[in-house]
Amino acid sequence: MQVFLKEGIRVNIEPANENYVESYMEFIKDLASDDDSYVIVNYSGLLPDIDGVRERSKLWNKGNISMHFALLKDRVIGYCGQKIGPTYGNDLQPHISEIWYAVSRDFRGSGLIYPLIFESLKNTDVKYVQAYVDTRNVKSSKLMENIGFKNMGKIGENILDKRNNILRDDYYFRGKREEALKILKEKIDKRGLIINF
Repeated sequence: MQVFLKEGIRVNIEPANENYVESYMEFIKDLASDDDSYVIVNYSGLLPDIDGVRERSKLWNKGNISMHFALLKDRVIGYCGQKIGPTYGNDLQPHISEIWYAVSRDFRGSGLIYPLIFESLKNTDVKYVQAYVDTRNVKSSKLMENIGFKNMGKIGENILDKRNNILRDDYYFRGKREEALKILKEKIDKRGLIINF
């Protein structure tokens, strides 16, 4: 999928693969130093080992793991991943996926997150999608609500922030995939983003 942002910038959204591991690692390094980012490296304080990421990349878009990259030329500027059967495995939860996502600071507010999540969701066949959002991450909470996810409540002390040695609270969001796809398409159109599938 090609997305043309309002600034005339063309971004490709495509399934992740091992060819982009180095660029993905550069993106993760940027997120690690970004105080407005709430991805795993911001809690662990550690960058993943590139060899470990290379091994995990072999599982991207196979089985129950889905991963899509937003690419500016060959540079990763965003990702959206899903895992089907997030709690009890895909045998018992083939109808639920957990979603995670991030966009480079330079592209936040551009609307890129909408086609990125859209592409990820359209490539899975689940009924429900869930997400955990740090209670401090107001923008991500608004995003989830804006695409039809319901805030199911706060989960206190849900993740250890090792960098600050404190337990952080999350909101648990859940929504229907079909409803989210419809709303995402409306958001893409309203933003004036041009998409070529």
